[in-house]
Amino acid sequence: MRQPVAVAEDIRATATHRTDCMMKVPKQEVLAVLARVGRQDLIEEAKRNLPDPVDTDRDLDRERLVRYGLTRDQLIDRMGGSP
Repeated sequence: MRQPVAVAEDIRATATHRTDCMMKVPKQEVLAVLARVGRQDLIEEAKRNLPDPVDTDRDLDRERLVRYGLTRDQLIDRMGGSP
């Protein structure tokens, strides 16, 4: 009967790992998204101003993304994921 507990713990650990991966985006990925959407004019500024990685759970990082015309959901979508 202990197996379900171990499985539940594994599922929670996996979900936590996936959340961490989805919320922290390498700056290079953000720059690539800006290039794909035709915003090359913003890339140099974004290189200077964005942290690496960009933490989309952090208010300041979300505000920085909005400055470049991206929301968290748009960023994930443009990277090929789903919010």
